[in-house]
Amino acid sequence: MNNNIAKIIGCMVMGITMAACESSIPSNYSETTDSLMTYPDYQNIIIPSNMMPLNFMVLNEGDKSIAQLTSESGETIVSEGAGKTIKFSPKEWKNFLQHHTNEKIKVDVYVQNQSQWNHFPSYQMMISSDSIDKYITYRWIEPSYESTGNIGIYQYDLETGMIKTLVDNHLFKSDPSLGLSQTCMNCHNKQRNNPENSVFQFRAQGGGMLVTYNGETKVISTKVGDMEMPAIYERWHPSLPLIVFSNNTVRQMFGSRDPNKIEAFDWRSDIPLYDIVRNEISYIIKTKLQSETYPIWSPDGKYLYYCSSDTIFKVHKYKAMKYDLMRIPFDEQSMSWGAPERIYNASENNKSVSKPQVSPDNQYIAMTISEYGAYHYTHIDSDVYLLNLTTHECKPIEALNSPQAEGYVTWSSNGRWLMVGSRREDGSYARLYLSYFDTTGTAHKAFQLPHEDPLFDKNLLKNYNYPEFGTVDVKYTASDIYKILEDNAPVIPSYKGDMEKTDGNTGASIIKYE
Repeated sequence: MNNNIAKIIGCMVMGITMAACESSIPSNYSETTDSLMTYPDYQNIIIPSNMMPLNFMVLNEGDKSIAQLTSESGETIVSEGAGKTIKFSPKEWKNFLQHHTNEKIKVDVYVQNQSQWNHFPSYQMMISSDSIDKYITYRWIEPSYESTGNIGIYQYDLETGMIKTLVDNHLFKSDPSLGLSQTCMNCHNKQRNNPENSVFQFRAQGGGMLVTYNGETKVISTKVGDMEMPAIYERWHPSLPLIVFSNNTVRQMFGSRDPNKIEAFDWRSDIPLYDIVRNEISYIIKTKLQSETYPIWSPDGKYLYYCSSDTIFKVHKYKAMKYDLMRIPFDEQSMSWGAPERIYNASENNKSVSKPQVSPDNQYIAMTISEYGAYHYTHIDSDVYLLNLTTHECKPIEALNSPQAEGYVTWSSNGRWLMVGSRREDGSYARLYLSYFDTTGTAHKAFQLPHEDPLFDKNLLKNYNYPEFGTVDVKYTASDIYKILEDNAPVIPSYKGDMEKTDGNTGASIIKYE
């Protein structure tokens, strides 16, 4: 009964809105068959019911534009403002979406060219009842650099469009004693089953892996023992106090004629494990003639997936590096590892896998595939692929791909939304795109991350890098991180797993987790 009352009230509100805005729609106009051109392109897409307004710019010739959204039952909202920028009232938009979930919404756009109004062919948007995570975190980084440059980690609110700075490396210039000026940093990663637990890392003297566990934050040194490099790509176990990471020796090259512009590759990389409670680092995979990178847990914590290549040691050419998708079983009861197994043999097809992401239901893996290497973010041929873990079928996700580089893909917490970083617009700047992934395993047309100003990303001279969904607001700020690094020396973990103490057959440490 309460839901019905709410629905009636909502419809009354929509009716009032319709009456108030009806005069904004031109009474005299001509129909045109010309294609409507907008930036961003939000035509014929599926959107979540809890997303901020999809404002856009009309690119067709004209002086003024108006847009009207109409529900299946006839309620409408009309854009506000002037000029060719279409903006909706956040309050009206929110009410409209909440009261018309699982409905197809008709969108009509009118453009005034001199004194003549033209009505373009209508298009649709579907409002899904599958909500999207409220937050995303990401790095902003220059598209081309020889050192670290200015890098920041930010949080974006998908419901309001608010951007919060979590940490920005230029803030550390004021205290050179920290050794953190212009330092590189990783994106923010949270534990799946307890999002209050988080980790990210500064790669510099005085930095380390910042681990927040049970409300306490510590700076952890991850370069111990015979490790050549500290942690780079870290991931929480879904429920246990364990963080896996790869320690990559990364090399970069800048070509003058190569269309991929920048190349990065691992001279070597292995996969250690950090036990928070024991304050101990041991190796999961450590090999002399292979490179392992991008570890990621399955959502049930039973497997660790990663990318592995041995070609750099055979051929000594970075374009010969072909990474296969591997996984290694993990037994939570005995806290021990099984033998690695190959899940997708990309090298057999003369291809290379990078950045695998397991769906929350353990049914799929989304990943990028390119001709070579593990750093696909500048590879023009890089596309997003979907591996079905039941049928083992692997195919491109056409709805997410473009003629330019797709560099990173990730899942929302409910598995209904995919987010990809893509350079599709100009080949230089990676921007974020969202796609609805339905229960049949089909991804739908990707659309660009919305902003209040639809030209925000077009005017932004930064790449979106390593985007992740989040369900919990990150509470700390850049000043909090500064104080932690200033007041706390890095904690040095104990270490297990020298090269001589590894199992030559599997690469896993013979010192089992007790």
